[in-house]
Amino acid sequence: MSGSWALLSSSGRERVTWHVRAVEGTGADAVLTCDIALSGQFFGESLGSGRPEAPPDFSLEIRGLLLRLSTLQRLYDHLKRWLDLPLAEMRSTRLRLDCDMGGLFDQDVRLLLGERADTLSSGHPVATVKYIVGRMSGELSFVTDPSCLASLCEEVGAALRRESRP
Repeated sequence: MSGSWALLSSSGRERVTWHVRAVEGTGADAVLTCDIALSGQFFGESLGSGRPEAPPDFSLEIRGLLLRLSTLQRLYDHLKRWLDLPLAEMRSTRLRLDCDMGGLFDQDVRLLLGERADTLSSGHPVATVKYIVGRMSGELSFVTDPSCLASLCEEVGAALRRESRP
């Protein structure tokens, strides 16, 4: 099994990507083994003027985390319900999500989508990826938008369809 999905920031300068290395089990009980990469570009270029192929200013990869297919299905269902709302209703219905997106022993990655008091977002959802790897912990947060979330939803849906094939 191979496949991946990513959530990008509205600016395109930050991203979190899940790369599937293996799958164990079948159906809703299946477990994906994923490498999760956080990366971003912040320094040296004004917004939008950097070369797309330029290496990121920072990158963190956490390898071999386990993610239940049922959790991925819940993420997809939640995003799809929100994205299917009419635009006016989408603006008044704030996206709120806290989802375990990979773990193994003392390692954990969580995806939170919603508002953050410390982030100017013009009403758009803020994605926060919290990670714990042994004694190291931190978070990456960035403003995202419906088009970025729709892309994530589409890629997650494709991964779910691949796994539901006999």
